[in-house]
Amino acid sequence: MRIDEPLMEGEFLERPNRFLARVRLRGETVEAHVRDPGRLRELLVRGSNVYVTPADGPARKTGYDM
Repeated sequence: MRIDEPLMEGEFLERPNRFLARVRLRGETVEAHVRDPGRLRELLVRGSNVYVTPADGPARKTGYDM
């Protein structure tokens, strides 16, 4: 995978389903696509640091990839 956009550090809040994460980014809650559908319970703990990159497209439901 190639990352063309800059990475932004955020705070993981929750994972409502296996492809969606809610992240606090610059004081705002945003939704990010999670590419790995695995459990990741050891890594995705509320309050942990995660990195997102902006993403856009006509069919997208989220504004970021995590």
